Amino acid sequence: MWLNEGFATYFEDLWAARDADSLKRRVLARFNKAQATHMPAPYVTMRHDIFAPRVYQRGALVLHALQATVGDAAFQRFLRGYYQRFAFGNVSTADFIRTAAELTGTPSVVQLLNRWIYDAVMPAFPGM
Repeated sequence: MWLNEGFATYFEDLWAARDADSLKRRVLARFNKAQATHMPAPYVTMRHDIFAPRVYQRGALVLHALQATVGDAAFQRFLRGYYQRFAFGNVSTADFIRTAAELTGTPSVVQLLNRWIYDAVMPAFPGM
């Protein structure tokens, strides 16, 4: 669920931001709120959690953290390749992580993404 709603919220952030500074403020506000509320990981296994705020909010932060880590060019390459590879099909979180490492050319993102997606305690935002 987090893959669908995290992407939707991530792209909502991009759409709502007027410029790079407003996007940065929006992401920072989301991150600070998630930290203050001790928001759990976006990956859920219980039916009653599928529409929890963490699926949307922390799910979007996973993508923002990935972009902040690998840079805009590698992130854009990942998005295009991810979409092409999984269009009209199903994708798992493991597929997402493996594809991110492959298409960004940054194998170390596996550890970063595992922490953001599965760890109960949210990691520090890259570059902060």
